[in-house]
Amino acid sequence: MIKKYRLITLLTLILLVLTTSGCSTISSIRPVNAFRSALNITLKSDGDIGTAQFEKTLDIFTNSKVTQGNTLQVLENGEHFFPKLLEEIEAAKEYIDIAMYDFTVDDIGSEVLEELEEALKRGVKVKITYDHFGCETDIDDFKEFIEDGGDVRTFNPLKSWTFFRMNSRNHRKIIVIDGVKAFLSGLNISNNYDGNGVQGWRDSGVLIQGPACNDIEKVFALSWNQAGSNWLGMNLPIVGSNPFKRIIDYPFIKLFGNLYEPKLLDILPTGDVDIRIVEQSPEYIDSYMINLYTIAINAAKESVYISTPYFMPPKLVQKALLDAAKRGVDVRILTQEESDLKLFKELAQGELHVYKKHGIRIWGWDKSVLHNKLAIIDGKYFIGGSVNLDSRSMLMNYEVAYCTENQSAIKKYSDDYLSDLELAHEYSYEETLKMITSKNILYAPLRGQM
Repeated sequence: MIKKYRLITLLTLILLVLTTSGCSTISSIRPVNAFRSALNITLKSDGDIGTAQFEKTLDIFTNSKVTQGNTLQVLENGEHFFPKLLEEIEAAKEYIDIAMYDFTVDDIGSEVLEELEEALKRGVKVKITYDHFGCETDIDDFKEFIEDGGDVRTFNPLKSWTFFRMNSRNHRKIIVIDGVKAFLSGLNISNNYDGNGVQGWRDSGVLIQGPACNDIEKVFALSWNQAGSNWLGMNLPIVGSNPFKRIIDYPFIKLFGNLYEPKLLDILPTGDVDIRIVEQSPEYIDSYMINLYTIAINAAKESVYISTPYFMPPKLVQKALLDAAKRGVDVRILTQEESDLKLFKELAQGELHVYKKHGIRIWGWDKSVLHNKLAIIDGKYFIGGSVNLDSRSMLMNYEVAYCTENQSAIKKYSDDYLSDLELAHEYSYEETLKMITSKNILYAPLRGQM
């Protein structure tokens, strides 16, 4: 009986580690996506981009809605992003909510933190959560800020039961000011991003004003409630566990008031830009990010332009890209020449020949570190945010994306994208064949973690 008990305990522990580490199909491939992958099926819309049917398909498969009446300002690179951020922090009146993968208290981080401390003195409430893996800073660097009344949470610190969540990181970059303005981007708060994209990492973001800020504030609240080591209000990193965890938590949350519930405002329209905010968490049974990209790419008739530092898409996104190329769509990929993650480079570059063989054009960026994350479909649809085209972003991390059909913003992004291609190196098919090495095979078991 004792041996049987030990065996059951051992099997339970193994299952727990697998389902929480992202190493198994239970976690790293969502059940719904696993089903589609097995049948080689990608999601498609019955309507073209811009039609009600296209939007309805995205509504259903990304669990999101389009919000009308916004303004959107494109902020390319740190040289434009950080000055605007400091300006808006200085103008804040009530509260500032920040969720960052990396908030490093270096020169840029200190400048932002000092402005936030000034906001505290004006009576502005400030919340910051940063990822324990992604950040070079620890909680002690925020000591003075906390003493001044700031609220800081470390996302998934490696202590207590959060150890079992270590493979699920908060990769979102969100800053909400007074509930009516919000920054979304790929930029972290760090010296790395300070510059024009050649000096400093190449990246971009947006400042959104209008009703869409309510959707962004709700995503921040999800990040905030998941941060730290408090068991109440935090979802288990097991696919499909959310409903059960909420039932268990409900009476305790009601008693102790553990969750942050944002005050959603009745925001009047500020412009004419329609924006869709798509978020995802590793507990969902379906990947909204894979759904978003496959639906958009499958709707392409003329062009698909993608910029991503880490290009190793899951099977369904890969299929959508190859199918688009087979239809005669002009598919272009801009990615890093020399990745800041050497292991990823070995895996990703060893697969580029597959895309080149099917007519997809690929450029390597070697002027700095490419960190820009975007997709432009037919010059009519834009996807930006924190999402890389890899399994980690699309299956394991907490992410957020913003989408728009606004032609002014898309033209700005398209012009900048084509300018980036002129500065990058286009790979030939022969070059990609030379990238196939023995290390590609050696590191292949780690592909799903990248």
